Amino acid sequence: AAAATPEACDRVDNDCDGDTDEDDGQGDCGPPCDAVAHGYCWVVTQQPAESHDAACQRFDLAATPRDVPMAWDADTLRDIATQMGCNDIGDYNNSAKSMWVEIATNDCGTHNFGDQYENYGRYSDEWLPVFTCVLPP
Repeated sequence: AAAATPEACDRVDNDCDGDTDEDDGQGDCGPPCDAVAHGYCWVVTQQPAESHDAACQRFDLAATPRDVPMAWDADTLRDIATQMGCNDIGDYNNSAKSMWVEIATNDCGTHNFGDQYENYGRYSDEWLPVFTCVLPP
């Protein structure tokens, strides 16, 4: 009999057991999303119009509500930007308490800080929205 394919940390069910990147994965699987903060998974969309639900589903995660109570502040933005590897430009506008990543420059920032994060979504063809998803147990 052929040896079973080992699980790898690539968001694919390599060993065909119904789970992806489980504890027997080879290497450091890390978080099941692009960043983890305030008890949520944070994901960058693949294109500006990708929905909140679709972005989370790519990671086999459920979307959170649109508005998520938390301290959405410069420290949280910096933490997420560092995990995602984008250039934190802080608060660069004056509206939604959400996060986006500029496609051309890999800059990331927000339009406002406050007491909640808004999974706002698309506002421009040049920026990718960042959404929150339910962090698995």
